[in-house]
Amino acid sequence: MRRFIMVATALLAACSPLNEPEMPQDSPAVVIYPIQPRPRSQPGGPVSFGVADAPASGGICAASIPYHGGPVMTNTIKVYLIWYGNWSGNSAQTILPDLVRSLGSSPRWKIDTTFTNGGGAPVSSTVQLGGQFNDAYSQGSALSQAAVFQVVSRAISLGAFPTDANAVYYVLTSSDVSQTNANGETFCGNYCGWHTWQSFLVGIPIKYSFVGNGDRCPSSCISFHLDAASPNNNRGADGMASVIVHELDETSTDPQINAWFAGSASAACENADNCAWTFGGTWPSANGATANAHLGSRDFLIQRDWANFGTGFCTTSWPGTCNGTPGQWSGCRGTGCNVCTELVSNAPCYFRNHPNCNSNADCGGSYFTCNASCPAPSGADFDCHRCGDGTCNADESAASCPADCPAVCGDRFCGPGETCASCPGDCGACSCGSCADGSSCCGVDVCADGSFCI
Repeated sequence: MRRFIMVATALLAACSPLNEPEMPQDSPAVVIYPIQPRPRSQPGGPVSFGVADAPASGGICAASIPYHGGPVMTNTIKVYLIWYGNWSGNSAQTILPDLVRSLGSSPRWKIDTTFTNGGGAPVSSTVQLGGQFNDAYSQGSALSQAAVFQVVSRAISLGAFPTDANAVYYVLTSSDVSQTNANGETFCGNYCGWHTWQSFLVGIPIKYSFVGNGDRCPSSCISFHLDAASPNNNRGADGMASVIVHELDETSTDPQINAWFAGSASAACENADNCAWTFGGTWPSANGATANAHLGSRDFLIQRDWANFGTGFCTTSWPGTCNGTPGQWSGCRGTGCNVCTELVSNAPCYFRNHPNCNSNADCGGSYFTCNASCPAPSGADFDCHRCGDGTCNADESAASCPADCPAVCGDRFCGPGETCASCPGDCGACSCGSCADGSSCCGVDVCADGSFCI
């Protein structure tokens, strides 16, 4: 999956009742998060996806994410939430602030600390909720790209938020609000969110993001893993949670779109893009919904992120100083050779399946005790769903793992046993020829009369 960068031109109104600062004529690049690939069913198995879960050894849009010399967010990151539209009675206003409050220093957020600036300083491990503000349609119910910035600048001008270079300002729109960017692409039609930056007032670089309520288009912007019983019983908010974290992953590591990304400026692949719409190992939350992250007191389903370690890999968490080397295991929560929960979360299947590692029942299975023969995990050990394990997981397909997932007509992959005649949708329309007796033949090599179809 690849994000696309566009440069748009937009002008603000010459006058404003709030005397808001004028937006530069040349808007900075907007980096969009494309909508979810369409699902497809497989016989006797779960739903599969248009883009398979990225393996530990490579990502969706790049083999690695290189550094281009720009800044990263090394100071405490403040998050300001602007609730745009009508959020009355919506539990998202409790769920999403809880997400932000509990994200900093979590194993999930530590993934981003593997990215540094040119001097070696890492992305800050601290994320704080800076404040919240309600905006009841100040720019109408159909937002342009420029209007999103107007929503942010209005909140600052009214004194709701400070002008903060170490912050990310989110415009979170209710499900009745549409949003269209300068190139004509739309929320729900092309993307679920985006992030960008621009100078404000005396040249302060303001980072901001648009995230819409996926309830407006569930099939495009809410993971197919989530149904009505989402982890927090609010499917729209639970869908937004993953997009919010995705945009924060990228803004912290590439705030001015000149730091960590692969590809060119016109087709950038940032860290979270490289793992977009993939979730790795999951578990049932208390209400039976699918989750893969426990933040604060809540479960969430948050897409994986790219760890900038070795050649890089997608993961749901990063253990920090407990990175799996035998010498560090003894120092991780517990005694002897107990393995800390962060590491277990980072490579769950490795520890659950290794013959020399046993779950510690006294700790509710949160710790694993390994003997001296239990080596450190590496490479594919970090990915729970591995091709060849005999199970067609929700993040595998006939294209990515034919050993586990049989080809099915309609999955857009021409697999073994499928032909243009039996499945033209996957294999393409058959080219027709003629038999020796003059009759036509399509999709076969040998005609009924024994002659070749030519």
